[in-house]
Amino acid sequence: KSWFFKEEFSIDSEEAEEGAAELGGSLKVMKASKGVKHSHKESQKRTRETNRDFDDLVDRFNIFINAVRKTSKKKVVIVVDDIDKIQNMDSVESAFIHSAHVINRIDAPCVFTVPITYATSSIVRMGALPYGEIYRVPAVEVLFESGQDNNQAFAFMREVLKRRMPSNPIPPQVLDQIIRCSGGVIVDALRIARNICKRNFLDQKDVDDALLKEEFQKLVDDYVFVFDTPELWKKLEGLCTTSSKSAIMTDAALPQLLYKMIAIEYRGKNLWFDLHPAARELYRQKVTVIQQCKPTRSGGAS
Repeated sequence: KSWFFKEEFSIDSEEAEEGAAELGGSLKVMKASKGVKHSHKESQKRTRETNRDFDDLVDRFNIFINAVRKTSKKKVVIVVDDIDKIQNMDSVESAFIHSAHVINRIDAPCVFTVPITYATSSIVRMGALPYGEIYRVPAVEVLFESGQDNNQAFAFMREVLKRRMPSNPIPPQVLDQIIRCSGGVIVDALRIARNICKRNFLDQKDVDDALLKEEFQKLVDDYVFVFDTPELWKKLEGLCTTSSKSAIMTDAALPQLLYKMIAIEYRGKNLWFDLHPAARELYRQKVTVIQQCKPTRSGGAS
């Protein structure tokens, strides 16, 4: 911003004095009546408004990118994160359409990490038109469609969490449970792990299954607000009570289920979908509460 709006410059000034000088006192040894100079230089730094426009800033940014590319001898990719703030057409226009000519001038590929929910949205697809195709990013396939652990995916998730948490007090068995609770959604795994670490450091809580259960419950509680219509509750009940995961893929509400992160997309050898573990756990808890509240034969609640 300082380069774009103002620039620093120097004003150099020099003061010179000229006069006569002599050496030797009463016995003159050397005398000069002209040409003796003494100068004093001074430099002042000031700022002034610039006339640079946005094109100049992009050009300067490209110089920086090429310098990094040359020095590191690696390819440079710009990853733009936190695009989940896109909620309506106005925000899409400001984020994508109005900036298309600028983004296309950047001398490096630009990748926008649009969440899996928004990749199903026609609004985002319209906004992405200047950049070509847009793809949904699937969750990490930590479980195969059969329900068995995917060891390769678990290893990948462990490495991601390790790199994001230099100081990690979470035991391996609890870490694997965090991965299962996240359903392979990296942001949810990071959220649970980060909160566990914070409570361990600040509150001196032991990192165990009980602490994991508390943090996972916070994720489950968030889904209470996701199911904001009776139709979605009925949809959740139908999907939780069926044993066929293909029922999600063939459901007419699949775009909405993906948008609200109720369903998760996996793309291993096959494309398949599953319910988010937090959504499934919410249904299990609601069913348990309903069963506990059912009246008994004696007329009281069970």
